[in-house]
Amino acid sequence: MAQLFSLGCLADIMFSSFKKLFSTEPARETVTIKGGQMFAWRSGIRFQAIEDSEIILPGEIVRVDEQIGSIIEADDEAEIGFHKRPDGSFDRIILRLKAGHTATLHRGSQALLGGDVTERVFYVSSAA
Repeated sequence: MAQLFSLGCLADIMFSSFKKLFSTEPARETVTIKGGQMFAWRSGIRFQAIEDSEIILPGEIVRVDEQIGSIIEADDEAEIGFHKRPDGSFDRIILRLKAGHTATLHRGSQALLGGDVTERVFYVSSAA
């Protein structure tokens, strides 16, 4: 038995097909970060890892009596590690992102691409 389509349904299917064929996804802004080189991560900027990545932040980004989540917003699956000084304050914060994970800083800081990599590319956007 043949399937029957209404003229409107057929038009929707054709339009959808043409739209997929001729439309392009808007270009996403990227940034390339070199391994071992300091870079400025401005407040409110969201990075999305294209590849597994490690970013090192100075411990001073989190002040006394602050929650780290109020400064660094990251996907639940992202890993955040710490190196502490003998006095208990943070020396550095290590943020590990898997491909597709995002992270946003709510306080601008210098940062460093960690790990044994030459460079990484991230999608970058405003966290507005």
